[in-house]
Amino acid sequence: MTDETTRRRVLTAIATAGGIGALGGAGTYAVFSDTASTKATFTSGSLDLRVHYDRTYVGDDEQTDSGIIDGQGSTELPGYSELMTGDSGQLKFCFELANNPAYLWACGELTTSSDLADAIEATVRYRDQDGTKGNPIGEKNRNLSSVFSALNDGLPLDSKGRDRDAGKQTAYEPSSSGETTGPCLCIDWKLPDDTDATVQNKEFGFDLRFHAMQARHHDGTNNPCTGD
Repeated sequence: MTDETTRRRVLTAIATAGGIGALGGAGTYAVFSDTASTKATFTSGSLDLRVHYDRTYVGDDEQTDSGIIDGQGSTELPGYSELMTGDSGQLKFCFELANNPAYLWACGELTTSSDLADAIEATVRYRDQDGTKGNPIGEKNRNLSSVFSALNDGLPLDSKGRDRDAGKQTAYEPSSSGETTGPCLCIDWKLPDDTDATVQNKEFGFDLRFHAMQARHHDGTNNPCTGD
């Protein structure tokens, strides 16, 4: 009997130039086969995760961009430069999941840190695919440093848009090709108007990864972020 597990990863490394970066995701799928003496072969289903992203930056004017992250290796998106007090934005990630239900996890970390990451207020929340605001995850109006400290420990995502501990979340259902499933994950951020001038000419970067764990083989408690 052979038991083969293959990990498919899409990682976005964030490089910023004095501002906030963009994010990406990671997917995981598993295929198991079993051949008996009768030559019969049994093969499980598979997973395929693609991450649809939208970025919005509001400063003197509004900038938006979007795309889909899919494939091997890492994808790097440009950051924002010359942030000013009062500037804000949103990073939204929606999930296209093929074939089988899966537990989704978000993992992240700051790759470089500075006072700027400490100064930027951020709230992590669910949003519907049309952008309708959903429930916050964790505390509101944290700074980005504390957000990524929490993401470093792993964040289980709930398909019903609730803030749930591992094992209490609901798996995401598969979607049609090109369509997304369940609520999206958003990071809303703002550099407050009263930010101290000491953050001038500072920069930081971060990574964000997403994992899909096939629901038929997991109960939602297995944290893939600890093995990144």
